[in-house]
Amino acid sequence: YEGGGEIHSRSSQKRHFKKLLEMEIERKILISHFEYLVKYANDIIILANEKGQIVEANDRALQAYQLKPEEIKNRKLSSLGNFYISFDKKGIKQFEVSQEPYETIHKRNNGNEFPVEISEKIIEIDSIRYYQAIIRDITDRNKIETQVREAQEWFKTTLYSISDGLITTDTNGVVIQINKVA
Repeated sequence: YEGGGEIHSRSSQKRHFKKLLEMEIERKILISHFEYLVKYANDIIILANEKGQIVEANDRALQAYQLKPEEIKNRKLSSLGNFYISFDKKGIKQFEVSQEPYETIHKRNNGNEFPVEISEKIIEIDSIRYYQAIIRDITDRNKIETQVREAQEWFKTTLYSISDGLITTDTNGVVIQINKVA
């Protein structure tokens, strides 16, 4: 019967190692998937150490800031533009980050500025704190918002300068705009 216990023990060990192997494979698949998402994201993703030096940046960051991988790594975060968080020589000066996305201006390697929206947080990896920023270039959004404001202003100016009465309604007949003459 002693021999049977040994076989049972080996069988149990085998199942245990098989389970560990399956978990490791699953972990590697998730890491690979995550790396792919970060690398090819439409947003800029940057990870900086406690001293404000960039340790990781995705392809979108390289494109937006017009830098090569070796140029962006170890560069100070502040060299890209303004961030809510601040660093001093000892590290992260202020551990609080903005709870809401905020807009600011960043600078490309050629010196041209562009508007961005930043979502940020402090993350901890192996007991080391890092600053993570997800940055969206909002140049196109700002252009569209400006065009919409200009179109609205043109519409109002036109509506109130017409010498005939003019009333605009929605599809249900509810009055939306009416000029002074009407």
